Amino acid sequence: MSPGTADTPLYDKLNIADAYRDQVNQQIIDSIPYGRFGKPDGVAKAVVHLASDESAWTVSAEMVVDGRRRLNG
Repeated sequence: MSPGTADTPLYDKLNIADAYRDQVNQQIIDSIPYGRFGKPDGVAKAVVHLASDESAWTVSAEMVVDGRRRLNG
């Protein structure tokens, strides 16, 4: 599982100044073709799929859940 940037409480714990945080967040969002942070439940759904019988034929796969950011370069 290779999750991308997700909107989690982690960012609240970093004590980053709001102005700087907003700037960095916008830079990250600009690099994501879908134009937003991921949601934790989106990553969780991908994990549930890999843990289910529906993925029983899947072997040695990397699932990238990042809003196409990796493909964006």
